[in-house]
Amino acid sequence: MLIGAFSKQYNVTERTIRHYESIGLLPTLARNGRYRVFDQDAHQRMMFISRCKQIGLTLSEISELIPFFDAPKGERCKASLKVITDKKSVLNYEIEQKRAQLSRLEQLEKEVQQRIANTC
Repeated sequence: MLIGAFSKQYNVTERTIRHYESIGLLPTLARNGRYRVFDQDAHQRMMFISRCKQIGLTLSEISELIPFFDAPKGERCKASLKVITDKKSVLNYEIEQKRAQLSRLEQLEKEVQQRIANTC
């Protein structure tokens, strides 16, 4: 399979696949002439990476999980749970910050509306 076909299958660019290889998210793949050999492991890792990206994990966070990818299931689950818990904490903090920002904007909006009402 050519890298173009593999990248299209996962809706990423060829450059992304090469980048994932260079940072160790995907193993350096064996070649058969100009074809990379995308084995079952490469497909499973790419599905895992895609799923992690969909839930908002960064490449750095995903790279923390990759060593556990080949580990026994119990270890993999524990590592995944820690990353997920950490990500939830970050998201909850960001939500609190956005709520506070929204509250300040709403207060400012009321003040501006009062000024407009007082000038009419």
